[in-house]
Amino acid sequence: MSLILFVIGAIMVYSGRFAFGGFRAEGRHVRAGGLVLMAPAALTFVAALIGGMMFAGNLQALQGFLSLIGVLEFFGLMVATWLAYILVADPAGAPRLPGVLGEIQAEREHKVNPLEEVRKARAQQVPAPENHAAHPLNRQVQMSTRVETFGKILNVKQAASFMNLPEPAIVGMIHEGQLPAVRSGGDYAIARSRLEEIKSNGRVDLGD
Repeated sequence: MSLILFVIGAIMVYSGRFAFGGFRAEGRHVRAGGLVLMAPAALTFVAALIGGMMFAGNLQALQGFLSLIGVLEFFGLMVATWLAYILVADPAGAPRLPGVLGEIQAEREHKVNPLEEVRKARAQQVPAPENHAAHPLNRQVQMSTRVETFGKILNVKQAASFMNLPEPAIVGMIHEGQLPAVRSGGDYAIARSRLEEIKSNGRVDLGD
């Protein structure tokens, strides 16, 4: 088993790619996973050589040492397989690995996906304004779209833009009790629902 994993790991290190079924991955994390898979067989081979030199004259001790190495190799294979799986597949909820493996894992988490960046850029793209005068129905649609960009809580500047009024008029409505608002730092926090209610009822009194 350790020899099979060693061969698979060697191929991953050499090619930097891994494919199984519909899953495909390539990059530094694949090579790191390959090295992890190769580790148990390599360490077992080195340990066997050391044990052979240490217990060359004692067959019974050598057999006991090799049995211990076999047990350790079994657990090493399980750990190596688990670590390689985390590095290559990057499953959801996987723990952060220690040392260099953790750095490689973090690199993959923060790697930029060009297709995703293009998708985000297109979603955030704002249409350019038209040069010709828009039809009244088009202006109404554009105004509705612009209104939808406001959040549920607005400050004075946003409320003025929402109501198409100057900012002093919004402040005056707040001071006169026409528009409920909560003081938030150096500004006011205004519920968008109250602005919509005032706009729909036409109850905008700017005073003299």
